[in-house]
Amino acid sequence: MKIHQKIEANGAKSPISPANGTTYTLKEVQEHVGGLVELVRLPGGKNIMLVDEEGLLKKNPVYNEQASALARRPIVGTAIVIPSSSFK
Repeated sequence: MKIHQKIEANGAKSPISPANGTTYTLKEVQEHVGGLVELVRLPGGKNIMLVDEEGLLKKNPVYNEQASALARRPIVGTAIVIPSSSFK
């Protein structure tokens, strides 16, 4: 199953999709996460998580409990989870 999901820091989830229908551009991902992009490899290797690279440096970063559980490491702010083949 191909997952394309945005996970807000407050736990809200919403489906997302790339503008061209197949792969996300860097600009699209940056708009979703609100900043520079850091790639987080998820267990299993089929999906990746993309997060704000500077999230921890921002004033009052908000811990994203759901994304942190998936990534098995602390994640703050908005995260997106997509198939690894959808971002080059």
